[in-house]
Amino acid sequence: MVYKKILLDGDVTGATMSDSVPLACSVGTGTAGTSVNSTRGDHRHRVAVGSAASMPSMTTGAARNAGSSGKLARIDHVHATPATWAPSDHASAHKSGGGDVIRLNSLASANSAVSLWNKQLNKHKLEALATAPSAVTGRIYWRTADSHPYVYVP
Repeated sequence: MVYKKILLDGDVTGATMSDSVPLACSVGTGTAGTSVNSTRGDHRHRVAVGSAASMPSMTTGAARNAGSSGKLARIDHVHATPATWAPSDHASAHKSGGGDVIRLNSLASANSAVSLWNKQLNKHKLEALATAPSAVTGRIYWRTADSHPYVYVP
């Protein structure tokens, strides 16, 4: 495939807006869809959410597992922990001024995806280039020739 232009506000006029209720979110393979309509910015999808009764307790020494439930967990959910499990809070040691500070500029370059854990990335900018860079799925760059962002989609 090729890099696809990301449209900015005002780039498209006369788009047809859909008044249909959006489909429910589901676990499984996603699809691109075939509709020629645009979605409204305030549309909402229905999402199935698990209940506290269906949450497993934490198990010391258990291997990680992606699970198989078709429901999503709420961000503020809490697992029950065994009475003999005593987690220790040592995060403060890694903070600025702590006894075991982790300096980002002393770490090796990332060799895999880096998660920001839903945190905001401040003062960043897209790579500005006159021509498209090498094709890497999801790579985004700013094309200086037309002042638009582009994303590579295979």
